[in-house]
Amino acid sequence: VEVRSRGASTSGGHPGGPLLGCLKTFVENSMDVRPPEEIELEALEMTESLLDRYQSHKAASTAAPAIPSFFKPKPKPNTIASLIKKHAKARREQVKAESILDEGALRQIWYLIEEYAVHEGEGTVKINYDGFSQVATRARDALGPAVDAYFKASVFARFAQDGDGCISASAFAAYLGTRSTMHGLRLQLAAFDEGDSGVLPVWALEEYLRALVHDMPPLEGMEAGFHQQYARIAARKFLFFHGHNNAVRIRDLLTSPLMQELQELKNPDLMDSMHQGSLMSNWFSLQSTKRVHNTFLALDEDMNGLLSRSEFSQISNGTMSPLFIQRIFEEHVMRQRNALAAARGGGMGASLGPRDEMDLVAFTDFVLAWDHRAHPAAIKYFFPIMDLQK
Repeated sequence: VEVRSRGASTSGGHPGGPLLGCLKTFVENSMDVRPPEEIELEALEMTESLLDRYQSHKAASTAAPAIPSFFKPKPKPNTIASLIKKHAKARREQVKAESILDEGALRQIWYLIEEYAVHEGEGTVKINYDGFSQVATRARDALGPAVDAYFKASVFARFAQDGDGCISASAFAAYLGTRSTMHGLRLQLAAFDEGDSGVLPVWALEEYLRALVHDMPPLEGMEAGFHQQYARIAARKFLFFHGHNNAVRIRDLLTSPLMQELQELKNPDLMDSMHQGSLMSNWFSLQSTKRVHNTFLALDEDMNGLLSRSEFSQISNGTMSPLFIQRIFEEHVMRQRNALAAARGGGMGASLGPRDEMDLVAFTDFVLAWDHRAHPAAIKYFFPIMDLQK
């Protein structure tokens, strides 16, 4: 009201009308009449106050003895925190195990798919989204809510569709089987992941492989004394192609063709004499690991469990040059031995035996690199050997 009255009294002198007069009057009445020096001094004092507050906050943050909140140390063994974490992990794995479809469930779902599918010539079976949804409803009634994750719209959209919006029923059934197998394998590997970090160190990977010996028919005849050597040789292939800092991510194991090669040993048909060649070409078979181990023993003339340079040179009947053998030992025997000693906190090569002799693990890495020379992992193995002037 006050602004309007003032504007009305002065509007006659402003060509812009009453509004411009009101604005000018408001600016004139609210204008700071203090001298510029006083305003500048106030701004300087406020700036110094903000700077002092920032410096004190920075000093307090630097001197704070508390561990940052983003760091969460692992709970100590046999504490309440560790027991709760272990129980939570077991409960989570139990819930995931309940969602895995067994062979009976997969067979029942296939019968439902055939019931709602569109049958075409030459045995082609397809299903549209309407039939897909009806199968999902029937499967949920029969098998429970665990099947919901397999019948999402996003899952249907992943498959190629024809002009009628149908997908291949056999491809979807194969997807169900593969996904269930992957989930089961993920749970098996997670059982050896004590820290729940998604990574298996070398000892956990070897323990997993030793546990598989009794579940695979081609490995049932293995001597008990060879279990440890088998696990060491078999684990090296995973570590050679997917390892980092002597550990392998479970995600890499699940998607690796090496895991498929390992799972092939669960096929009981491989015990037939007709499949002996397939077993020899499978790195994880007893025949293949025995070949590597027996070759190592044949080269070890003094039977001390290590290969000297002269003993190792016999692997190629003398075709490898002394310089090449020297570089192999420098890069993949002595250097790794020194790095392992440093990681253990000892001196150079402390408590690790002779520095210039190759153990079974280093020999297995060489065999893998030599047998897969075109693979990037093998190129990474041989490149520092060829780099003489680094």
